Amino acid sequence: MLPLLPGGRSGVKSGWNRLISEIQITTKEAIMTKDNKNIGKRNNTMTKTLINNLEEVEKLWIQYGCYKAAEELSKMLNTYISFSTVRYLSQVFDWKRPVHPNSPILVGVRRGTRPGSYYSHLIFPTEVNKDDENILSRDVNR
Repeated sequence: MLPLLPGGRSGVKSGWNRLISEIQITTKEAIMTKDNKNIGKRNNTMTKTLINNLEEVEKLWIQYGCYKAAEELSKMLNTYISFSTVRYLSQVFDWKRPVHPNSPILVGVRRGTRPGSYYSHLIFPTEVNKDDENILSRDVNR
């Protein structure tokens, strides 16, 4: 007979608890053995296809942003393109685009709730950039 734990329970795990603990151990092992050498070097054919049409992808990203550009590219190429693929390309190639005048981001930067430097992919009007420098200088003086 198995020894009883406090509360009258035996030392054997129930089926569900055993299954959950095995899944957790397997997940931890998979996370720990991740191959960091191959990050960004996968043979992703959609990314390679978009790189071949890079100028067109950049124009759509500048005009629409990640989500709408991915939607338009999906229509043009007759295959699904994820917004994260377009975002990945914009970050890798360091694309920049002007902020839309009615954008909530621009309103927040003008109010001073978020510095414009936080949005490195957006180009703000010059009056906002001057305000952003003033906000930064005020933060340093505090």
